Amino acid sequence: MPVSSEDSRAERVLGTLETAIAEERLPHGVLLHGNHLGHLEKSCLRLTRQLLGIEEAKRQHPDLHELRPQGAARVIKVDQARALIEILNHAPSHGSRKVAVIHDADSMNLAAANAFLKTLEEPPRGTTIFLLTTKPYALLQTIRSRCQRFRIDSDEERARLPAWAEWIGIYRAWLTSLVDPKKVRSDPSGIVLAAFGLIYRFESLLSQWTAEAWDEILQGLPEEIDEKEKKAAKSGCRKGIRRQLFIDLETETHAFAVDCGNSGPLPATAIFQAIETLEIVTGLMDAQLKETTALEHFLLSSLRIWTTPR
Repeated sequence: MPVSSEDSRAERVLGTLETAIAEERLPHGVLLHGNHLGHLEKSCLRLTRQLLGIEEAKRQHPDLHELRPQGAARVIKVDQARALIEILNHAPSHGSRKVAVIHDADSMNLAAANAFLKTLEEPPRGTTIFLLTTKPYALLQTIRSRCQRFRIDSDEERARLPAWAEWIGIYRAWLTSLVDPKKVRSDPSGIVLAAFGLIYRFESLLSQWTAEAWDEILQGLPEEIDEKEKKAAKSGCRKGIRRQLFIDLETETHAFAVDCGNSGPLPATAIFQAIETLEIVTGLMDAQLKETTALEHFLLSSLRIWTTPR
């Protein structure tokens, strides 16, 4: 099977970093960002093994220190940051290098992020700090400026492309029916039932992809993580996939409006209302609103928005 362009770019980036390690010119602060946290963690482990000489079958090392968000809120707090900084200020247990990995670096609260600034600017000798995130611009600008940034995307999003493309196609057809007055008058119940079909299929796909991603992430979690932390981490995995799906949904909704504009007056009011509704329900999901409830609200609001005469 030929290597995809995305794989090639990721491999080139990793190859560049591996060369920098071999030549002892890897920067002390490295921000790895991309579209899939699990892939970033695998890439970071690959680099860490080279830095510390960890065997391929292992991931633990006395000079590897990992920091993850804790609790249901999935936040990295300042006391966690300070504890890691204190460890990094000690000499390595073996060899001359230490590695710190900050998972979900965007989950650091303000106090934790500020605590890391000095360490990133003047790290202890022989220390490499990796920050992993799918949302680099959620980090403080001062954090980003103290790191060299490398984008490492995964092709795992494409693995679900056929099923998701099918869902998007059905959603697009459903929107098309909403702007057809004859269709709305002749089959209103069918349009509503189609909306609930979209909701059911979305929930099914999201659960399937979360289970697949979680099985892979679970293999790389440290043994000391308890069940409560695992549950919170799995919730974070689901939220990450959900976030990307809703971004795609917003993109497709906007594209549909543009296509409507190409065949007639652009419904500027409708697209504004639709995107605003989507942004509202996305925010409510972050406040623990269920995905099915959020999508139901968006689709039923869309029914009203796109069928309103203009």
